[in-house]
Amino acid sequence: MTTAPPKRRRAASVEVPNARERLIKAAEDQFFEKGFSAASIRTIASNAGVNSALIAYHFGSKEELFRIVFQNAIAPMNQQRTDNFMRLEKAGGYSVEDVLRAWIEPIFQPAFIHGSRPTAALSFSLGEEQRDLLNQLIAETYTEVNERFLNLMRKLAPHLSRESLVRRLFFMSGAVMLATRVDEHSFSKLLQKPGNTPDFAALTARVIEFSVPGFLADEEP
Repeated sequence: MTTAPPKRRRAASVEVPNARERLIKAAEDQFFEKGFSAASIRTIASNAGVNSALIAYHFGSKEELFRIVFQNAIAPMNQQRTDNFMRLEKAGGYSVEDVLRAWIEPIFQPAFIHGSRPTAALSFSLGEEQRDLLNQLIAETYTEVNERFLNLMRKLAPHLSRESLVRRLFFMSGAVMLATRVDEHSFSKLLQKPGNTPDFAALTARVIEFSVPGFLADEEP
C-alpha cells in the first residue's frame, strides 16, 4: 500500500493575513519609540502577531523594513507638498512665504503626526552608524519635492545662485527638523516651563516667520 505524500505546508505569508502591512505598522511604532538600533525584530513581530521569520521573508533585512516604513510615512506628506506647489503655480502671484508654507505646513498637519511627533521626525530614529542609510533615504525621498521647491524659489529670487538656495533650504530643513522635537525635555528646560503637547499650528507659523528672512537675504559674498 502506498502512502500519500504529506501535503506541502503553505507559505507563512499566506497563513497570516495582511502580515506585511501589520509588520510595517508595528515597525513604525517601534522605530518611533525605540529608535532603529534599539527596535527589536522579535518585538516588532510579536506586536504584529506573526513569526519573526516573516520579516526576512517580506523585507530581507531590518534596514529594508525601515526603508519601507520611512518611505510610506513620508510619501503622503511629500504628495501634499507637491499638491501645494501645483496650486501656487496654477494661481500665480505667490510669495516667498507662500512657498515656504507649502513646504513646511504639511509636516505639522494632524494627518502626518505619529503620537505627538511629526512623521518627519522618523529620521531621528537612525543613529550615526546608519548615516549611509539615512543619506540614501533623504536622496530617494526628498529630491523630487525639493527640486520643485527650488524651481519656485528661483523665480522669486533670480539673483540667488542655486548653491545659495540649496544652502538656505538645508538651513531651513534643520530648523524644521529640530522644531519637530519641541516636546523634548531639553527644550522645555530652556523655556523654563514644563513640557506639554506642542501647538503645531503656532509652531508652523513660527518656523515660517523664522525662515522667510533667510530667503529674502542677499546673495552671500
